[in-house]
Parts: sequence; C-alpha cells; structure tokens
Amino acid sequence: MKPDFQLGNQKSAFLERPALTLVTPSPDVHLSESPGPSMEQGKCGTFFIGLAVFLDIVGLLLLLIGIFAQLPYWDFFVFSGPLLIFLSLVLWIFWYLGNLTVSEEELNLIKPDIL
Repeated sequence: MKPDFQLGNQKSAFLERPALTLVTPSPDVHLSESPGPSMEQGKCGTFFIGLAVFLDIVGLLLLLIGIFAQLPYWDFFVFSGPLLIFLSLVLWIFWYLGNLTVSEEELNLIKPDIL
C-alpha cells in the first residue's frame, strides 16, 4: 500500500517513480577493444611542449612590450609576461615527466629474493 497525500485539489502518490534498471554491456562488447585514447609513450609530448613554447613566446613578448612600449598600463604587461613564463614551467615539467622511460626490470615490483 502506497501512502497518499493531498496537494491542493490534486492527489499524488508519495515517491511514485519507475524502478531503476541496471544497464550492462552486451557480452560481445569487449572493453579492451574500445577506440578510446591510449596511454602510449609520446602521445601528449607534442601538446605539452607546443603549449609551453607558445606560453614562453607570448610571455616574453608581453614582458618586452611592458618594458619598452610607452603605455600608461605598462605594469600589466610587465607582471603578466613573467606569470605566463612561470606557468609554462608546469607544462615543461609535464613534458619531461611524460617522456621518462622505465625499463621492464625496474617496473617488476615482485622481487624473488624478498619472498
């Protein structure tokens, strides 16, 4: 029996919703064959280094414009240029960490002499 309550002239059932169904993939769909992005070496390196170089160039241009241009708002350029150069350092670190290679022996976490 479902509890009822009145809303003005309308009578509605309390918490009357359709049952939730669990959607499962069909058995012929394999997760390993999905066409998603893969974590192969060197896939994101060009993105990180390209964006880092772009931020370095834009930051240097803003810094030089702030120093040499006779503008009343020169301080905006002088402060934002080095800020962009500093932020590009994060992308340089990501590029470096993404290009590190580790040998299979170092990846083997099970040491036979310990067990």
